[in-house]
Amino acid sequence: MQKQNILNFIILILFSAALGCDSDDSDKETPAPDGKWQAVVYNIQNSKLPDNQVTAIEAAKEGVMWIGTAKGLVKINGTEWTVFNTANSLLPSDHIRALALEANGKLWIGTDRGLLSYDGSKWNLYTTANSVITDDSIFCISYDDKNKRIWVATENELIKIDSVTGLWERFGGFEDNLILSMDVAPDGKIWMGLFNHFAFRGRIVKFDGQFAETFQLDHLGYPSTFPYSLSVSSNNVVSAVLTGTSVKALIRIEASAIRELPLPQDLTGIKSLHQDGQNLWIGGSTLAVYNGQAVELITIPIDDSTITVIASGKNNSKWLGTVNKGLVILRKN
Repeated sequence: MQKQNILNFIILILFSAALGCDSDDSDKETPAPDGKWQAVVYNIQNSKLPDNQVTAIEAAKEGVMWIGTAKGLVKINGTEWTVFNTANSLLPSDHIRALALEANGKLWIGTDRGLLSYDGSKWNLYTTANSVITDDSIFCISYDDKNKRIWVATENELIKIDSVTGLWERFGGFEDNLILSMDVAPDGKIWMGLFNHFAFRGRIVKFDGQFAETFQLDHLGYPSTFPYSLSVSSNNVVSAVLTGTSVKALIRIEASAIRELPLPQDLTGIKSLHQDGQNLWIGGSTLAVYNGQAVELITIPIDDSTITVIASGKNNSKWLGTVNKGLVILRKN
């Protein structure tokens, strides 16, 4: 019972929306102070966004963007916004936690009450009642384009779905470990950021059917640390953002060696990471980009809201999801 109470508290911290969602932001383009970007903010007051907590973003073909929120799923195609929720789809819950797209355009959706796939016309819902999943609480989804596999992380397991054969395989061994972040390397290996909610410590692991490599973060000088987000580059270099009571770090793992990259002092509460070619975009209290040599801080027209997810859209635009201020789109001047 004590373990479950601790787990419920951690999940509440990770997924609950912050209070105070009022905003004066509008959808008018606002020049960033550095003059390099134009910013547009969408929220519940000025758009069809169903909630100001944006939890996931996926870029599809031809500029289509999928946005997950705490109160529904949104498809944005140019100026057309379509909202999906429990009332008009098979979604078992409006709380979207994770999104991933296959190369053929099929969308995988993780909620707190099950996993879905959507091919543009047909919905399929997978739960403990009709699949090998033993927990309907979905945390992460990643797509392996090389092997045509979907990887799904629940509260206590990892699921591999072969999109060619339709076969599912379950991997256990994650007791007391939440999978907070996940990405597929070009070699098909899975990298995950785990947090042990009972021991209150994090680790980063490589998985290929079993734990092939483990980096225990408290042993490396990062105590009580949440590995909120990680990304693997085209040359198998792993980058991750770490956040804790006394920790704020951007690290890189290459050839089994860890090094820490520079971060601006003004960037706090880091929670999101996005790989864009050689650039690393880091989201927290504001936005920063690391180009391999230096870090540039980019001011966005919102405050008091953490950037929880970052994605690249059409024409190299950057789409930012926030915890309580909606969706921010940055376009280069």
